[in-house]
Amino acid sequence: MDLEEVIDGNRFVSAGYHVVAARAWKKHGQDEFKQSPLAYAAFEYRCALERVVLELYRVMHEELPEVEEISKIDSFSSLVSLVHELAGGNARLLYRVLKFNSIVSEFTASVLGKTFSVPDVGKLHDFWGKTSKYCHRQISPDESWDSVSWLQKGYKLLDEVDAYLNHLLVDHRVGSVHEKEMPPEVIEAKRAFVEEKIDQEQLRTRLKIMEPILTSRLMRK
Repeated sequence: MDLEEVIDGNRFVSAGYHVVAARAWKKHGQDEFKQSPLAYAAFEYRCALERVVLELYRVMHEELPEVEEISKIDSFSSLVSLVHELAGGNARLLYRVLKFNSIVSEFTASVLGKTFSVPDVGKLHDFWGKTSKYCHRQISPDESWDSVSWLQKGYKLLDEVDAYLNHLLVDHRVGSVHEKEMPPEVIEAKRAFVEEKIDQEQLRTRLKIMEPILTSRLMRK
């Protein structure tokens, strides 16, 4: 998608769309460190970051969240908190849950397609805050829009954000395996892993034994 298509076309709400739109703006301004393309690209990347966490919140739910529940999410911070709550309440537990999903997807790639990514929600939140600085009014133009070094740092930041989002959405995909889709033995392995009673290699050993059962259950969905 080129910049003209972004400007004239319809907007969509997927993380992928926002990344593509951001890339079009970034490409238009990066070589000459243009100001407005930096601002619009930062806005689109910020939308993509928000959408990744929202999509993570959606797929982690055993059932489709109610519209009323989603409508109560009034900030990015509150969305991040809800994702942590789904995993048990903190970033460490969230990492263990997402890592478990990713390892399971290694054994079910023939059914699920790409392996699941392990989004670092803290990193996404940090990127969101940093890109926000390029979306808002600056007090001193000498230290912002009129500063070549400030613009260079901005485009460098966008490159970092783009690379991380590409890893999450293209190299892998955002997804989750729910307990209702797992045989009891896999649920037991999940709990042991999340509670740090077994490590990654021990988990893989257990899943290797249960691979035929797990894949056959997913194929019946």
